[in-house]
Amino acid sequence: MVLFDLNEAAQDEDSEAAQVEQVEATVGVGWLHQPVVPENEEHVQGQGLLCEAANSAGSSMAANSAGTTIHGTYATGETLASEESDEEIQSQEVQSQEVESHEQEMQCSQTNTLTMTTRVYEKWEEAKKCYNKYAKKVGFSIKIGSSKKKDKEGETDKVVLVCNRIGKNKEEKGDGPVVKQRKRNKTEKTGCTARLIVNKRNDGKWHVTTFNEDHNHPLCGKFNLQKFLRSQRGIPDEEKRFVEILHEANITAGRVMEIMAIAYDGRKTIPYGRKDVSNLKAKLSRGPKYEDMATTISFFEELKKDDPNFYHKMDLDAKDRVRNLFWVDGAARAAYKEFGDCISFDTTYIQIGTRCPLLPSLFLDAMGGVPPKTIITDQDQAMAVAIAAVFPKSVHRNCRWHIVSKVQAPLGGYLKSKPGLANKLNECMDYSVTPSEYETRWVSIIREHSAQSNKLLQHLYELRKSFIPAYYMEDFFPFLQTTARSEGFNAVLKRYVNPQMSILNFVRQYMKIQEKICCDEEENEFTSGQKVPSELFSGYPIEEQACKFYTRKIYYKFQLELKLSTSYKITEVSGYTYTLTLIKTYVFGYDMRDYMVFADVGAKIYACECSKMKRDGILCCHILKIMTQEYIEQIPAEYLLRRWSNEAGMILTDLAQNQTNIGAEATPLSEGVQGGKQTMKTIRYVDMCAEFAKIAKNASTNEKTTGIVRKHMDDMKAELQLFKEKNSKRQKTVASHDGTGQPKEKSKKVKDPPAAKPKGRPISTRRKPGCRLQEKKKKEKCGLCGSTEHTSDQCENRLG
Repeated sequence: MVLFDLNEAAQDEDSEAAQVEQVEATVGVGWLHQPVVPENEEHVQGQGLLCEAANSAGSSMAANSAGTTIHGTYATGETLASEESDEEIQSQEVQSQEVESHEQEMQCSQTNTLTMTTRVYEKWEEAKKCYNKYAKKVGFSIKIGSSKKKDKEGETDKVVLVCNRIGKNKEEKGDGPVVKQRKRNKTEKTGCTARLIVNKRNDGKWHVTTFNEDHNHPLCGKFNLQKFLRSQRGIPDEEKRFVEILHEANITAGRVMEIMAIAYDGRKTIPYGRKDVSNLKAKLSRGPKYEDMATTISFFEELKKDDPNFYHKMDLDAKDRVRNLFWVDGAARAAYKEFGDCISFDTTYIQIGTRCPLLPSLFLDAMGGVPPKTIITDQDQAMAVAIAAVFPKSVHRNCRWHIVSKVQAPLGGYLKSKPGLANKLNECMDYSVTPSEYETRWVSIIREHSAQSNKLLQHLYELRKSFIPAYYMEDFFPFLQTTARSEGFNAVLKRYVNPQMSILNFVRQYMKIQEKICCDEEENEFTSGQKVPSELFSGYPIEEQACKFYTRKIYYKFQLELKLSTSYKITEVSGYTYTLTLIKTYVFGYDMRDYMVFADVGAKIYACECSKMKRDGILCCHILKIMTQEYIEQIPAEYLLRRWSNEAGMILTDLAQNQTNIGAEATPLSEGVQGGKQTMKTIRYVDMCAEFAKIAKNASTNEKTTGIVRKHMDDMKAELQLFKEKNSKRQKTVASHDGTGQPKEKSKKVKDPPAAKPKGRPISTRRKPGCRLQEKKKKEKCGLCGSTEHTSDQCENRLG
């Protein structure tokens, strides 16, 4: 005998099996000798609680109809005014119906023995479904107690369905755990003997041999609470698909419940809870176990059919497990060929407990062997070694935020003890324009505040050549000088993915981000080409020229520089050299210092020590001040970077159109591919559920309105069945899901990456001292200075 449980952890096999055998011996004989009800007999109370029987279609249909009528008003508890009677008569009628329904409900629990023992099923799963419906009406949860096979490899010929309160709870140990555990609730086992046993006989059908309806514990009688019973909780298949659609759109479980409440015309009528939706979303994110990489590779092969330039490659270990995975679409490869100057490598994403950094060698292979000019990454030694080997001529820089954040917390208390030190260090890192200036200022600040002995500050100084902007003033790192390299993109990425997500789902979510970016670029192209700013900042010809040349976003950056140019005054030093001095005390992005500018107007040569043109690809406010002072009407072509132009934007969108057919005429979702049709089917299902819920709410008032709805429902069923039969032949010829008509190529059999054990002791098993166990929650403090007036992101002692 094999014990298993599809709904809840099964009890000890010996004790539970013993209970089953004991009950069979004591009560089984009595149930087997009940008289058989003829098929033409009128419906009796209690038959409506059970689903249709396989061998008694006529009586079962009547039972099902009558059972629904019995519970209609009692279940919903809602009343509506009748058009044929006044409110008083209607209220009395409804009350009498509720009382009658309640009395019939009580009688049903006493008379279903006769009905259950005559049931015959084609499959034991049908018996389980039927018994579960009965359990919901009565108010308890079921599970599979045990099953029996003819032999070790034979088919199951006996299944025992029991109340989930069978057995006994495990005895708790005397000594409680040291670590505080999560608060959980458990089902109290009472040794309940209620059960249904079905056996497979020689005719191949499943017959009820034992049915015990006696419970030794209180039942859940409230209709609104029965949906929380363990075996009653479940999301219908059509709604699972709809939840999957919402999950793909990154809708939270709470929002999903609000949407379903609209479909069900109220949250109380939803037959499942928020936790069920949350569990389903988690399951969808994890994907199929042990098949993640295989399905991902198959997905890549499908993409390659539509995009011949799609590239993917993996690195396997000795056991054929994936160590590294790289993919890039054709549009991105073409864009890199046009503007392959600055790239960002992200090595921080943790995937299913494994760390899969992007290999520079795979990137170089995908991009035709052309290395980028500049690279920015997190502080990672392995990545630094790989980049130096693969891209020896590329300029490699580390993310400043990533480095400073590591020492931020340990330095908080020390910086608090030395007022003004943090601000001076930040100014030194942000606004030094040469390496020598930075080093001189840093040493002076450290000496002024007597901080020579601090090892963390000394460590930052030793790493200066890897992240300080002064060492990269003439290298192209567009708009990535004083902040993290890709904070904005990482923030967007976190809204779409999480570390528990499967690799396949990560790829799909990443493609959604990419699609969103492409759509934004199309919108920007339209805005730049078809619209003009409502008002220019000035009447200078160079601003009008910039507005026509640049994309709209880059133009606004140019416009800001033009505004900042009004904060300076010009002093000619000698020849073509000028000093720009502040008129006010501070200019955003340039601090309070003066800047030297070289400007040969005749030769059209301009240069500023801030090096913004080389770093970001647009002119700085200092050079623009010279141009406006000298009444320059046109910006020289060499100072208008092509990659920021409207022409470049059109090139990028054209590349995306060529790879994704975005330029094709839009097809309505209902007329699209098979996936779109499936989506529309689910949307129509939810829409009809909402409408039918409203009809049921109004029709459940009394028998007459219910009869009207049932008549129309029978007509609709007959019409739909006729339609289905007429179109059965056509439906058999519908194309498969992929629509290619060709067998799919077999992907190389690869294994998922090994799950890496996370660092440190698991939270649930970490030992804590006694004083920490009773520790009360304290008011939030700043992690740098300890103040309760602000948090660390607002602290004046913050670096970076």
